[in-house]
Formats: sequence, structure tokens, C-alpha cells
Amino acid sequence: MRSSLILSSLAAIPQIFPSVHAADTLVKAIEIPDDPTVETYTANLHERDEDNVGHVFVPVYGGPLERRDTDPGKVQAQMDNAFGVLSKIKDSEIYPRTKKQKDVIKELNALLTKEGKDDKFIKDPKDPKNTDERTAGNLRILFVEFAGTKGDIGKSMFYVDVLEDLRLQANLWSRLMKKLKTIFPGTSKAPQVDLRLVMDCEYEDYLPASIKKDYKLDIAACGKDLAGFKAAIKKQMTVFDPHIVVLGHAVAKIYNSNNKHNPEWIKKQDQSFKEITEPIDEKCDPKKDGCVKVAIKSYFKQVQSAQMKEDYQLGPNDVTIVGQTADWFPEAMPDKSLQIRVGRADTPGMGEVPADLKKWLGDAKRKKVMYLGHGGLMRPVEKDIEKATPLIKEFVEERLKDENDNDWSFIIFHNVKNPDPTKDLVTDEGRVYHLYYGTNLFTLWGDKKIKIVMHHCGKGSFDDAILAGKAQLCMPQAGFGADMEDWANELNVHKLGVGLADKDQWVDFVQPMTDVEQYQGEQKPYSTENQKKLLEAFRELEKEMDTIPQTTVKHANALKADTAADLTEEIIQRFSLGLMKRREKPKKP
Repeated sequence: MRSSLILSSLAAIPQIFPSVHAADTLVKAIEIPDDPTVETYTANLHERDEDNVGHVFVPVYGGPLERRDTDPGKVQAQMDNAFGVLSKIKDSEIYPRTKKQKDVIKELNALLTKEGKDDKFIKDPKDPKNTDERTAGNLRILFVEFAGTKGDIGKSMFYVDVLEDLRLQANLWSRLMKKLKTIFPGTSKAPQVDLRLVMDCEYEDYLPASIKKDYKLDIAACGKDLAGFKAAIKKQMTVFDPHIVVLGHAVAKIYNSNNKHNPEWIKKQDQSFKEITEPIDEKCDPKKDGCVKVAIKSYFKQVQSAQMKEDYQLGPNDVTIVGQTADWFPEAMPDKSLQIRVGRADTPGMGEVPADLKKWLGDAKRKKVMYLGHGGLMRPVEKDIEKATPLIKEFVEERLKDENDNDWSFIIFHNVKNPDPTKDLVTDEGRVYHLYYGTNLFTLWGDKKIKIVMHHCGKGSFDDAILAGKAQLCMPQAGFGADMEDWANELNVHKLGVGLADKDQWVDFVQPMTDVEQYQGEQKPYSTENQKKLLEAFRELEKEMDTIPQTTVKHANALKADTAADLTEEIIQRFSLGLMKRREKPKKP
């Protein structure tokens, strides 16, 4: 089971290791000796080739590697580059990928076993049932997420599943090997894993039933607010003592220095963020070398955009993972972009397509269906059916009046949880279905009657529509992700749909998106001129929507690269080994 998720990078830390960070325009802090096996990928950048995806791929470096025969998502070079750079950092003890993964695992197992012999479990006097007990000799991973920020909650769930799979598979193999080790001496599989979750109580609403069952004690200890969240983190950092701390993407939304509209809010959030992450930063500080932070992002930033040191980092104690393929902008290697793209993370599991929506789609009256949504932060203002995003509502109302559009039906997405599951979601004489947050959109978009998908130019939606073989129409959101403009332009360049990329066509909101406490998602007026451009884009796609699916095929292959889970596990294991090896070395005075 792998449904959805992952993590994000935190505040800057005092550093012994010369970690790469956004303040360096190049990798100034890392001195890489002359080595013919290492390329920095900056000399051979190619011009865009409109017949291929993104930019032409630059060949990887290194010796023989354990990898797939093909690399459709072009992520292996990302891994090679990142670990090549990390291995050159003095005292990092991190191997390049020429070191085979099976040898990494074998060495990690040996060091964990050695550590386990000396492990003295710290009992919490306030917890007589020892609910935080850990297993000596296991690799300890702590996953942290705060759904209250309304950030990319769904994306982080993919990695909950990855970590849970890592725990289950490794522990099952270990039990088998205890019985079979005389038959297969020297065989090494992934180390056994202890996994703990720290979350705010709202996050429970998004977890699958299997996770709720297996982690009910962690969920029972959820933080009801920021203070409770902070206390839960502090406790687990002391009692559980993790080797790896995985930070969910929504956590970083607690603090966002881009909010220029409300200085007092920035000051308050900055303080909250520092207080919450202090136990993690303190333990993962390279001077103490107590753990490694694995920060997961759902979107890739081009080099020039990765400017916040809190956003993206790459060093022995701090790594940022992005759940996207690298076939777009493959020349942006981790040594410059400070992020490792590991491949497309599966679409968030969420819920199945509602039965009444399936029935609505199956009605013979449904000839052609357009999906209209605009992701981003959840927007409480949209909880009522009549309060859909105004630009969407106005567009649909005009189409319902136009006799030329009588064959069209519409799905309007409300970016908020449905407050009343009993209400009728079908309006306008059956031609409009109102969908609320929590449905697996990729599965929905696969329906053959859905011809056009409108979204906010997010990379996840961009990818999912390609895989579903649908024509796309998108416009970015002001104040959200700078990458949205990139994906709007890519739609136009590769003839996958229409992207309204000009800034005066972007969707804007009354309140800053960073103002989580007050944010309602009320949209600013979308001009009459922009509505005309939206209609023109729709009419253009009407003509092309039956041929665009063929255009998506060559791009879809890269997105099917099944690497995100495997490479995330590899990153965790290689960073864990580096941590364990550094602990073995005598500390410098």
C-alpha cells in the first residue's frame, strides 16, 4: 500500500559540515577535488527541444551502479550527483553511489546491531505503560506533520506509506532470516525499523484506516494545537531518540517569510516555527550529530527560485527530497538546486470516487464533462455549494446558458471538506456536480467522459492530467508557487493544453495565503477580459481535446517511473549509515 506523501526542510542550523544552501549561488562551501568521474552538469546545457520532454538529459557520471535498465524519469542522475557531492564533504562519511546499496545496508545493519547492544531505553516516568518503547538495534524514524497549516497534506501521506512499507518489509524479512540464516549466510536486507508519528489532531482525518489502527497510540497523543504539537515533538525526540526525522510538507507552512502583508503575523509565526522545530534542530545540529532531517517537498523549484535557506538544504544532516521526476529541467542538479528529485510520488490515496458521482457520470445524458478546480490551500469560504471559486462559478453559469454547450456537463471542485455529507451535490437540472476535498482526482480524471481538466497549474495536477490523457486548462495562483508559471508555459510549449501564464491572468485572493489563521480563500474579482480569455482557451481545447491524448503518451512514460519509494528508502539508509559512521569516530575537541 503506497498512497500518498512527504516532507519539507526547516530552519538553518549551525554547521560544522559545509552544507550546501541557498545562500550559495554555486557550491562554494564544498571543494571538490579534480576527479574525472564527477561532473557538475553546468557545461553542457542544451536548448529546449520541443519534440522532447523538458530539456535534453545530460548523461550521468560514476562507475557501475545498481539501477534499473531504463530511467524514464531521469532521476538516477539526481541521486548520483547528490551523493557524489555529499561524499566529497570532509568527514561526512557518506558514500557515493558507486558503493552498492547492498553493501550500504550490510554496513548499516552491523552498526545498528552494535549500537543496540549498548542501548539503554529511557523510561518516561509519566508514561508507566511504556507506550514509547523502542527496539534496541532498530533504525528509528520519526515522521512529523501538521495538517492545521492547510498545506499539501495529501502529498505527505505517500511517504507515510513508504515508511510503513519499509518497516513492515524489513521486519518481516528479519524474522525470516533468523530462521534461514544458516542457509543464506551473509545475506543483508534492509534494517529493522521503528516508526513513530507526531502530528496535530487534524491530520488523523486524512490517514488511511490501516495507519490509524497500527499507530493508534501515536494518534491518541496528537497535538490539539501548536503547543500540543510542540510538546509531542519534544517528547519523542527525547524518549524515542530517532536517527531520522522526516518532516511533512505542511510543517514548513507554519512559517513563511514571504508574507509581506502582515509583519506581526510573520513575527508570530517565526517564533512558533522556531519553538516547534527547536528540539529537532538541536538534536540534528552537526555539532551533536544526533539525527538527520529529511525534508520532503511536493514541488521542484528551479535553481534561481530556491532562495530560502529554510526551504531547501543539502548536507550530511539535512536533505530535501522532492516527489517529482527530473525529465523537466534535468540540468538542475542537487549540487545547485539543493533538492533531490526521486520520481513521481503516487497520487494521494484520499477517498474513492463517490458512488453518486460514478452514477452521475454513467448517466447517458452525460456526453462531455469538464472538471473545474483550483487547488492550493483549503478554502473554507467554498463550503456552501453556491460559494464555489467565483471564476469557476461564473464560467459554468455562462456555459449553462449557451445553447452551443448543451452537450457539456461540469464537475465543480470545492477545495474544502464537505461540512454536510447528506446534502444533494447535483445542481442545475443535473448538469453540475459539486465535488469536495478528499477524492482521488487522478482516478476520477481517468473517466472517459471527462474531456478537459482545469486546475491551478500545480505540478501534481499537471502530471496527473498527462497520465489520465486529458486536455488541460490552467491559470496560476498569485502568491502561491512560483513554479506554476513554469507549468502553464509548458502546457503551451508541448501542446498539452492551454496555460494562461500572463500574470494579469492569475487567480488572486483577498487574504495572503500565508495567513493561515485568518485565511478563508475568498477570491478577488476575475476581470471580464480574463473571463473572455478563459472562454477562448476552452473553445480552443474543444477543437483539440480528442487529439491531445495522443500527445500525452510520450510524456506519460517518464511519469510512470516507479522510483519515488525505492529512492526515498535508499536516501534514508545512506544518510543513516553516514550518521552511524560519524558517531563511531572519536569526537574532535
